[in-house]
Amino acid sequence: LETRVRRALRQSALPAPTLQFDVYDGERHVTRADFAWPAHRVALHVDSYTWHGNRKQFDLDAAQRSTLAKLDWQAIIVTSRTLESKEWLE
Repeated sequence: LETRVRRALRQSALPAPTLQFDVYDGERHVTRADFAWPAHRVALHVDSYTWHGNRKQFDLDAAQRSTLAKLDWQAIIVTSRTLESKEWLE
Protein backbone atom coordinates (compact mmCIF):
# COMPACT_ATOMS: atom_id res chain seq x y z
CA LEU A 1 0.00 0.00 0.00
CA GLU A 2 2.81 2.40 0.85
CA THR A 3 4.42 1.71 -2.53
CA ARG A 4 1.17 2.52 -4.29
CA VAL A 5 0.89 5.79 -2.36
CA ARG A 6 4.50 6.66 -3.21
CA ARG A 7 3.77 6.00 -6.89
CA ALA A 8 0.67 8.23 -6.79
CA LEU A 9 2.66 11.00 -5.12
CA ARG A 10 5.36 10.80 -7.79
CA GLN A 11 2.71 11.11 -10.50
CA SER A 12 1.10 14.12 -8.82
CA ALA A 13 2.12 17.77 -8.98
CA LEU A 14 3.04 17.76 -5.27
CA PRO A 15 6.62 18.41 -4.19
CA ALA A 16 8.58 15.34 -3.17
CA PRO A 17 7.92 14.39 0.46
CA THR A 18 10.40 13.40 3.13
CA LEU A 19 10.06 9.66 3.78
CA GLN A 20 9.73 8.18 7.28
CA PHE A 21 9.84 11.57 9.01
CA ASP A 22 9.96 11.62 12.82
CA VAL A 23 7.89 14.32 14.54
CA TYR A 24 8.86 15.44 18.03
CA ASP A 25 7.22 17.51 20.73
CA GLY A 26 10.38 18.92 22.26
CA GLU A 27 12.36 15.81 23.21
CA ARG A 28 9.32 13.48 23.07
CA HIS A 29 8.83 11.41 19.93
CA VAL A 30 5.26 11.79 18.67
CA THR A 31 5.11 9.71 15.49
CA ARG A 32 6.89 8.66 12.35
CA ALA A 33 5.03 9.85 9.28
CA ASP A 34 5.31 7.64 6.22
CA PHE A 35 5.54 10.81 4.12
CA ALA A 36 5.91 14.39 5.32
CA TRP A 37 6.28 17.94 4.16
CA PRO A 38 7.84 19.40 7.31
CA ALA A 39 7.97 22.99 6.05
CA HIS A 40 4.18 22.84 5.66
CA ARG A 41 3.64 20.69 8.79
CA VAL A 42 1.82 17.99 6.82
CA ALA A 43 2.17 14.32 7.72
CA LEU A 44 0.74 11.57 5.54
CA HIS A 45 0.12 8.20 7.16
CA VAL A 46 -0.56 5.04 5.18
CA ASP A 47 -2.78 2.83 7.34
CA SER A 48 -3.28 -0.72 6.20
CA TYR A 49 -5.70 -2.88 8.14
CA THR A 50 -2.92 -5.43 8.64
CA TRP A 51 -0.84 -3.01 10.75
CA HIS A 52 -3.51 -0.68 12.12
CA GLY A 53 -6.53 -2.96 12.52
CA ASN A 54 -6.24 -3.78 16.21
CA ARG A 55 -7.44 -1.89 19.28
CA LYS A 56 -3.99 -1.06 20.67
CA GLN A 57 -2.75 0.43 17.38
CA PHE A 58 -6.05 2.20 16.81
CA ASP A 59 -5.75 3.96 20.18
CA LEU A 60 -2.06 4.78 19.61
CA ASP A 61 -2.82 6.23 16.16
CA ALA A 62 -5.59 8.42 17.61
CA ALA A 63 -3.33 9.74 20.38
CA GLN A 64 -0.53 10.50 17.93
CA ARG A 65 -2.83 12.36 15.56
CA SER A 66 -4.31 14.38 18.40
CA THR A 67 -0.80 15.40 19.41
CA LEU A 68 0.02 16.30 15.80
CA ALA A 69 -3.04 18.57 15.72
CA LYS A 70 -1.95 20.19 18.97
CA LEU A 71 1.44 20.87 17.36
CA ASP A 72 -0.30 22.46 14.33
CA TRP A 73 0.43 19.58 11.97
CA GLN A 74 -2.13 18.40 9.43
CA ALA A 75 -2.44 14.61 9.34
CA ILE A 76 -3.64 12.93 6.16
CA ILE A 77 -4.60 9.28 6.40
CA VAL A 78 -4.59 7.02 3.36
CA THR A 79 -6.08 3.53 3.45
CA SER A 80 -6.58 1.05 0.65
CA ARG A 81 -10.11 2.40 0.19
CA THR A 82 -9.20 6.10 0.21
CA LEU A 83 -6.21 5.55 -2.07
CA GLU A 84 -8.46 5.02 -5.08
CA SER A 85 -10.51 8.18 -4.49
CA LYS A 86 -7.55 10.51 -5.08
CA GLU A 87 -9.24 13.03 -2.71
CA TRP A 88 -6.29 12.71 -0.34
CA LEU A 89 -4.08 14.23 -3.06
CA GLU A 90 -6.17 17.40 -3.11
